[in-house]
Amino acid sequence: MTANQSNSLDFGATQLLEAPARFSRKRTDAVETATSEDQFRNQQLLNTPSAFTANDNAAFHIAVRAAYRQVFGNVQPMESERLLSAESKLRNGDINVREFVRRLAQSDFYRSRFFDAVSPHRAVELNFKHLLGRPPQNQAEVASHVALIATSGFTEEINSYLDSDEYLKSFGEETVPYPTSWNSPVGQPQAAFNRIAALEQNFAGSDTAVGTKSQLLGNLVSGYRLSIKVPAQVYRSGSLSQMGRTAAGSNGMLVPVKRNSADGGDSTPMRGDLYVGFGLGQRQQEVFERCNGDSADQITALIRSVYRQVLGNPHVMDSERNLTAESQFAEGRLSTREFIRAIGLSADYRRRFFETNAPYRFVELNFKHILGRAPASQAEMSEHLQRLAIHGYDAEINSYVDSEEYQNTFGENTVPY
Repeated sequence: MTANQSNSLDFGATQLLEAPARFSRKRTDAVETATSEDQFRNQQLLNTPSAFTANDNAAFHIAVRAAYRQVFGNVQPMESERLLSAESKLRNGDINVREFVRRLAQSDFYRSRFFDAVSPHRAVELNFKHLLGRPPQNQAEVASHVALIATSGFTEEINSYLDSDEYLKSFGEETVPYPTSWNSPVGQPQAAFNRIAALEQNFAGSDTAVGTKSQLLGNLVSGYRLSIKVPAQVYRSGSLSQMGRTAAGSNGMLVPVKRNSADGGDSTPMRGDLYVGFGLGQRQQEVFERCNGDSADQITALIRSVYRQVLGNPHVMDSERNLTAESQFAEGRLSTREFIRAIGLSADYRRRFFETNAPYRFVELNFKHILGRAPASQAEMSEHLQRLAIHGYDAEINSYVDSEEYQNTFGENTVPY
């Protein structure tokens, strides 16, 4: 790989962290008791093996890099524009991550790009995105911050985010802010997902290239339904895309495409694809099915696709894999449906989605992972909540795998999608 190729990948893809970046000069062996849903979720993420919590040089550089990317909206400053004094104070423990973020947000670099060069409404929505990791919830929230700018100025506007209870509950003193709206946090409306998608655009673009006017003002004022549009470069209506990878039906909608290789569906997303910005990296709906005569590589790809679907696209460590079920599946003693059941009944699935979530959230995740859809109604939710309360965890998982809907949609051999 050439140096230019490496830099290109580094800017667009390889810097996206799988867990919040955290840095502290002091070790904290005891974990505080979580007093809110956000704080509990943050602690869970930070306790995962992929979280960066070590007090070492690598953790410092990761935290600083993540802070620049988050606060500066993917605009990378030149060496002469970096806040080297603030970086030094953070390394020495003179300031914490929250104060480092404050200095970035109050810098001339930030002000010239995200305050002086844009309208007040755009400045406010960017502050929400960069400092709280979410979009504004309504026009009243935007109006209060616009009024604060008019009366108290830029510095107090930035402080209002960093000193808020929401910031402290979500990120604390040592965690770099990150987009929170992808995780359906408690208290945020469903519309926050679509709005953060509109603000994020894609991870390879910068906020300075979007424009000076608010991206959400019309939606917040009128309350119309904000949809996530498929980018024009992904496909053309009624034809194959220029990349030759996406199939579209006569109505312009994407249609399922059977797998034709053993790559496990890990197709490389386009750099400017909006879907990359909120995690949907594939440009086509790939359907994976166990077939007679599948090679070892194809079976491995099927196993990978099962983990990705049922465990919600996480990184699965070797110690978390269900090796017994994998072996039985590879030998043909378990169908794809029974392999799905084994993963759903596993201790790892239970730990990830049952023990750390409210019952309502657990049920909706089961619908997503096993049936590939959202619950259709409150009555459907109530039915599963009652089953969970009366008959227990195993009965709840089995109810999806043994359902007529599952059999009609996926059968014995197809991985849910």
